[in-house]
Amino acid sequence: MNIHFERRTDRPDAEGRCAIHLRVIFDGQRLRVATGERCTAADWNDKSNWFRKSFPDLDNASDRLKTLRNRVEDSYNPSCGVFGAEKRLFGLNRLGLGL
Repeated sequence: MNIHFERRTDRPDAEGRCAIHLRVIFDGQRLRVATGERCTAADWNDKSNWFRKSFPDLDNASDRLKTLRNRVEDSYNPSCGVFGAEKRLFGLNRLGLGL
């Protein structure tokens, strides 16, 4: 299973901030989920796929993304495949993770 975050540059808001999405790839299937985080290009490191130190609210945003990553890792069951994991992922919205 491969989990990473990406900055979607195709739909910036009026302030030039783009949405941060969680990408999960396992067993040849892909899942993309919006995290609720947004940032400008200056605040995102494309090589590490993570916020730069210049990002306002860095600590809280990093904690939220790490929590989300941990929830995905904990909920993954190889026998369910991507769609079983997707159902569990969307259940995370009730946990206040900003999905």
